[in-house]
Amino acid sequence: MRPAKAFFGVSCAGELTRPWHVHIDCYCNYVPGYCAGLTLGDARDLRGILEGVDLSDRPVLAALARSLGDLYRLAAGGDGYRERAGYVSPCHLCLDIRLHLALEVGGFRELQPPHFYRLLGELAARQPGGRGGG
Repeated sequence: MRPAKAFFGVSCAGELTRPWHVHIDCYCNYVPGYCAGLTLGDARDLRGILEGVDLSDRPVLAALARSLGDLYRLAAGGDGYRERAGYVSPCHLCLDIRLHLALEVGGFRELQPPHFYRLLGELAARQPGGRGGG
């Protein structure tokens, strides 16, 4: 387990932009790589996604493309993200932050589908030291 700051320099730009190993969920969300609960847009507009995703109204994606430190600051500043005792990987930190943003802040169109986060929140709330969910 490592503190969040150990992963602050990690950028997810490569994971988000690679043209191979993507998923399309049953709601037509275009999911990059292994990033469940994160969408680049509607897969029915694949041409639009491949031409480039406008990050101006997708702050979570924009932060992830820069660094996990930026994602952390997005959640911690004013939105009250509370760091756990440690994280096993950059993905662990990212998902924990996204869970907070989806359940306690809301309004992020790139965090889809909503029930993915609700279910994770319910499961986390049952774990010792887990996060509750809204």
